[in-house]
Amino acid sequence: MQYNMISCGEKFANIAEAMGVHSAGIGKWKLAEKGIEAVRKLFRDIGIPERLSQVGMKEDYIKMLSVNAVKDACLVTNPRDTTADDIEELYRKAL
Repeated sequence: MQYNMISCGEKFANIAEAMGVHSAGIGKWKLAEKGIEAVRKLFRDIGIPERLSQVGMKEDYIKMLSVNAVKDACLVTNPRDTTADDIEELYRKAL
């Protein structure tokens, strides 16, 4: 979500409001960040692992997964243009 915030801040701000984040006097971008924080909290609350390493991901897999992700038809629906290098960096951050 953090990676895509620049392309869909309004949507993330709406998520924050839908999740009950107090929004009075907060700008769109700050509210979008709070939306991301609220989703992360929800994931923790329901037990979704926060790191890919917690589900067996290894650094050795990153290159192959990044190359395959660029070939995936779903990439065209991502709100932000994304390269294999971008995806590789995202995997590293999530590891």
